[in-house]
Amino acid sequence: MSNSSFLIKKGVFVMRKHDALQKKKDTADSKKILRTSFQWLYAVIWFLFGFVFLFTVIFKISAFRINKGYETKTACVLVSSIGYSPSVGDKVTVSSGRSGFLAQISALSGTEISFGNDKNNFANCIVYENKSYFSGDELKQVLENMKVPENCVLVTDITSENGYFRIGEIVPESRISGKAECFFYPFHMLGKPIDKLSEVY
Repeated sequence: MSNSSFLIKKGVFVMRKHDALQKKKDTADSKKILRTSFQWLYAVIWFLFGFVFLFTVIFKISAFRINKGYETKTACVLVSSIGYSPSVGDKVTVSSGRSGFLAQISALSGTEISFGNDKNNFANCIVYENKSYFSGDELKQVLENMKVPENCVLVTDITSENGYFRIGEIVPESRISGKAECFFYPFHMLGKPIDKLSEVY
């Protein structure tokens, strides 16, 4: 066998070995890319799961309307609902049909109800079971002892105040979505506390 044919065969062998090593390397790279892709996909799935869990179980996003004069705006707040029990002074969202309203709890179940005559007292009007009562005498027709019924709370709608006329409403605790923590929308209010309500406009 001549040197030239030996060198040719050796060269072919080296090329085949190189090709085999290259294919092996490409396969390993492909597996690595695939593994990395699955890891990223797994991380994204867990992130989405955590996000959904956070904002459906621990926190909820609750929408309500704010009325100021003839202008109405929609706002959203983050609401904490797990283990929440109403307390006087809490700002909460109350469901009302398709939307709801932001309110402050003024009295709990069993508390005696009194009417105010201006904005500095409780309320000029009490809404109970979708009817408005403008005096204690009117409300006594449906609440003999003038106390907040069991499993209900008395709230003041703080998004629709009109001058010195203030409206309170007796609502079942089941209609309270939870305690309002901070704004979510409009986005210039994102993260701001509920006390900054006036800055929505």
